[in-house]
Amino acid sequence: MRYLIIKIRNLYVSIVENIKSVKKVMIFLIILVSIYHLIDAATNYKFDYFIQQEIYLALQVLAIVLIAKLFHYLFGKWYVHEYKRELTQLYVVEKLPRSVKWDGFRGVGKDSTVSGISKVLRVDIMQRNIEDMEFIRIICYPYEFDKLEAYLDEKHVSLMTNSKNRFFSLFIKMMTESNCFIKEAYSEDFVADDHLKELYAMRKNPDEEIIDKIMFKYDDGISKQHFLSLLIKYSLLYIRTNYLPNYIVANQPYMEDKGLTAKMFSTDFTNIQSDQVKWAWPIVGGVIILETEADAFYPNVGTKGSAMKSGTRNFKAFFRHLMGEDSVWFQIGQRAARTEKSLRELDQAFITIIEQSKIPGGEKRIFFVQRWLSWIEFWMRHSIRKKSKEKQIRRKSKAYQRIKRLKNDGYIYVDMKIARSEESGMAEEMTLKQVLSYDKPIYENYCIKLCFKMTDVYGGYNTHYLEAIAEILANKTTMQFQDVPNWDPDLILKKHQIEFMNYPVLNEMAGINKTKGKKGVNNIEGTKKEAS
Repeated sequence: MRYLIIKIRNLYVSIVENIKSVKKVMIFLIILVSIYHLIDAATNYKFDYFIQQEIYLALQVLAIVLIAKLFHYLFGKWYVHEYKRELTQLYVVEKLPRSVKWDGFRGVGKDSTVSGISKVLRVDIMQRNIEDMEFIRIICYPYEFDKLEAYLDEKHVSLMTNSKNRFFSLFIKMMTESNCFIKEAYSEDFVADDHLKELYAMRKNPDEEIIDKIMFKYDDGISKQHFLSLLIKYSLLYIRTNYLPNYIVANQPYMEDKGLTAKMFSTDFTNIQSDQVKWAWPIVGGVIILETEADAFYPNVGTKGSAMKSGTRNFKAFFRHLMGEDSVWFQIGQRAARTEKSLRELDQAFITIIEQSKIPGGEKRIFFVQRWLSWIEFWMRHSIRKKSKEKQIRRKSKAYQRIKRLKNDGYIYVDMKIARSEESGMAEEMTLKQVLSYDKPIYENYCIKLCFKMTDVYGGYNTHYLEAIAEILANKTTMQFQDVPNWDPDLILKKHQIEFMNYPVLNEMAGINKTKGKKGVNNIEGTKKEAS
């Protein structure tokens, strides 16, 4: 049934996308029918019948148009939005670069867009990890995976390490203790030590002739691996999937999933040439790094080459080698060109958010809720008993919340430009279908429109997280907003006002030599006295 619904939806979307051609075909058919009626009337001399048939035809066309409009309003347009959302997910997974600088004006929707894209990538990484595990279960047929998973569940704390060598040692110990979790059907003449020796032999040189005699090996035509090598990957993915659910590391408070906040980012994780380096990355499974305000935290002015000295530049150059091919690094700022060049030049793309447009959801249900609200307000006006009135007030509150929830179940469209350098020029307008149809990378600049559910992009992050700095600064001073002086009514700039504003260039122009104890707002009392 679901398959049939998807087919109907896709057919309707195709009609909407080719609506101009559909209209031309409809007009052509109407003209053909009218010509037939005219010929029939002329042949039989029944012009009254011709007029009657044309009226019927006009009514039929009008009915079809009204039904189509109603269907589009009630169902069709949501089919289109959902279809575009699915295309967006395909684009993000298949075409979007994995190392990107995002920029745009304040409030244009950078954080919300990256939030939506990150959640799509997170789901994709998780799904691919699960698919890899399912594939390994199929290939590695001689092992008892239920027993292996039970062992991993019991010992997962000791197995959670970020060192491949350490995990390999623990894995060998696990295999030795459990007879390699071999099935009973293959246990006859099975020796765990010999099985492990085969693993060592294949890891040392997978091309030796002796390896052809090994039965439990995986050969994909390119490389050969012992089944235990796949079992190592399975164990790592099982622990990652079940006990390390975080995939997003962010430098702002971020809700990765319901009830799950993201891991906190630290430059100690990327400053690999620093004495304070902390290597906390998981061995497998992929990581999505989100850094907001990148142009402020990695400025292209001031200390030159700081990213080179700390090792952040080298980490970024090789981060997919170090953390796996599934890893992603997004940096967000107001201007990509303000970011330190040594980091900027390593990005695959520079994406500018142009604008966002919202399509509120739940139109049909909101219509009925609003009718219900009208009744509630009617009874509130005419209710005599206080208890009854309070009941209607509660209902009104719930109805307003219901309307808000329904609206937030809508869609949001994001117009953005993808460029290969921060100094991008003109960009071609492209559709998601066009981009997805390319079987090779697109090197030209292009503009595209993405579609997300509002719930995908909002509520998962705190875009005002730096307001905590304001609280810290507020606790360091006794000055309040009411203490800030107003401009004089004559609107003439005076010396004490220049001193109060404390612009270094303006002070120099006015010949004001500020002492350490009399700067800016610290000189507020003197400013008040001079003003009086």
